[in-house]
Amino acid sequence: MSAPGSGFNEYYAPDGTIHGQGYKGNWTTQEGEMCFDYGEDITCYQVSIDGPSMVLRQDGTIKGNGMLIEGNTVK
Repeated sequence: MSAPGSGFNEYYAPDGTIHGQGYKGNWTTQEGEMCFDYGEDITCYQVSIDGPSMVLRQDGTIKGNGMLIEGNTVK
């Protein structure tokens, strides 16, 4: 996740891959958190979802938020 208004999107495929504009990564879940791996360190967040709104937190601090849209919007 980036700063509010950053205007990027990612597709989280069912096979655990992340597709972005010009890059790929992997996602997993472990111990109730969603983890992201873009080829360096793996970063994990607590995720809360309310309808289409998603918030990512680490140690109770909001680190990012976004909207969930069904399907691959990156293509």
